[in-house]
Amino acid sequence: MLDALFAAGPTPGRVRAALPSLALVAGSVAARSGLQAAASWAQARLQPQVDRLVETRLFDLTTQVELAAFDDAEFHDAMLRARDRGLYSAPQVLADVINCVTGAVGIVSAAVVITLLQPVLLGLLVIAELPGGWAAIRSARIGYTTNFALADSRRRKWILTDLMADRRTAAELRSFTLRDFLLSRVARLAAYERDARLTAARRQAVTQVTAHGAGGVATAGVYVALGILLATGAVPLAVAGTAVLTIRSAQSSLATLLYAVNQCYEEGLYFSDYLAFCADCAARVRLGGTLPAPDVFTRITVDNVTFSYPNAAEPALSEISIDIGRGEVVALVGENGSGKTTLAKVVAGLYPMPRSLS
Repeated sequence: MLDALFAAGPTPGRVRAALPSLALVAGSVAARSGLQAAASWAQARLQPQVDRLVETRLFDLTTQVELAAFDDAEFHDAMLRARDRGLYSAPQVLADVINCVTGAVGIVSAAVVITLLQPVLLGLLVIAELPGGWAAIRSARIGYTTNFALADSRRRKWILTDLMADRRTAAELRSFTLRDFLLSRVARLAAYERDARLTAARRQAVTQVTAHGAGGVATAGVYVALGILLATGAVPLAVAGTAVLTIRSAQSSLATLLYAVNQCYEEGLYFSDYLAFCADCAARVRLGGTLPAPDVFTRITVDNVTFSYPNAAEPALSEISIDIGRGEVVALVGENGSGKTTLAKVVAGLYPMPRSLS
């Protein structure tokens, strides 16, 4: 089209000569709009299905996992990451993949044009955008590792703030004068999170500034090289004009692609937490017994049972035995933390312990 417009002759004649190329451009734009609409339609159809699948999978496993898992702090942290971020990262990964495909198509088309015009420019353009790709991946990694490290402190702060803002615990908080203690603990946790987030923001800012500086220098090199080629007559003016337009288009497509890759990488990290948690849950699911439950029984016997919670310094139950007859009413009496609730859960079979029914 530029060849026709830059050619010698009357302006109307040059415009008529450019009409076929203009029609091709118009058709390409229409095709692109159609493909974008198709991508949006596909995303709109897939996202609700993905939402349903990941939610069903998560809660199907959490309702099957053995009860002892909920006494494990690491399990709670993993569940928090999977439920509060990993669960919602799956549809976002889907959207980011579609955006990656869209950006990749734009990059490929621009790369083909630049290669046909002047292959040297393609290599320089790729070098110019490498710092942006490095910055995107590094920034995403910094954000993920920060959120991963804060999972434990956020869970602790959530528990404490729930105690201070719940009707059920309001009377006890005042009776035991816990206000100052809880506020100080929450303040320390909030300060820790603030410092971690500020450190991450500083590292991300340094990364972005470094990448923008390096990318700016490299982009200037691309245009200097194009100017040299034009000045030496290696490329005609029409080719140089097309190259400028293509470089701008390629940079726009590459920016879209890098952003999508960055988002896909970051959300993929959170979705990997979801997958790891689901795998851990599947390993913790308690298999049912092979014998049917009896229709009637005369006694429930717990014989010399010792039970410890995960990472506990002392066992909650130590060599406990109890014998309960059918129809008996038994009261478990003891100090707080003596193991009454744990023993009741063991008797009820909520913890995986050998049981004897007769």
